[in-house]
Amino acid sequence: MKVEHLSVAYGQVTVLENINVTLRKGVLTGIIGPNGAGKSTFFKSACGISSK
Repeated sequence: MKVEHLSVAYGQVTVLENINVTLRKGVLTGIIGPNGAGKSTFFKSACGISSK
């Protein structure tokens, strides 16, 4: 999966901006960060799943 220039906003608040990443099939990749950092928002947006 390749994600380029992903930005997500809720109304006027930008929560992710210009995210670029390549995730390779068969390679274990971890996304870490504190609660509220945008991990779930990133995956939902990258997969085209509505966050609302």
